[in-house]
Amino acid sequence: MCSAYVSFRPVCSRPRVLSLGLTLGLTLGLGVGCAPPPGSTEPSVVVTWPMPETTVVGCTIVTVDVNNLLLTDFHDSTADVLGEGHYHVIAPDGDYTSAYAPYVLMRFEDIGGPVSAYLTVRLINNVHLPLLDPDGDFYEYEVPLNFEPGPCEEFQDAGDSAGDSGMDSGMP
Repeated sequence: MCSAYVSFRPVCSRPRVLSLGLTLGLTLGLGVGCAPPPGSTEPSVVVTWPMPETTVVGCTIVTVDVNNLLLTDFHDSTADVLGEGHYHVIAPDGDYTSAYAPYVLMRFEDIGGPVSAYLTVRLINNVHLPLLDPDGDFYEYEVPLNFEPGPCEEFQDAGDSAGDSGMDSGMP
């Protein structure tokens, strides 16, 4: 007896899929792109914060859950090694920030007025090229957000020193 893996993860926002066949699979609810099937060796990425439709003023911390990819420092790891890489967080204007920690601070202080758009996270290899699935599609995840211009407030918790944003690693 054969069974198909079906996943309905509430964390999934809109995994971007560029081929018609996989788009049809998403329409049928097969969960393609949100999380790999159990035992899969395919890399995957899910944005765990900010949540879809959140309003972001000035900046936000973006947190990701990356599976089947060892996140490496893109400054130190420059050889193309299978199973290693980092990710890019791509803003609506096309600017991006590279990161290798499970979180990164993204700044939108100069965004031109309120805008509703997608924030994209794309998996990248050590030589700074996008990772592609067997069909030639990007491993990426999009989250619909509402962006507004404004100052970036300091992010602090009890363990941070004065003036420390709390973002000690993963920053370009």
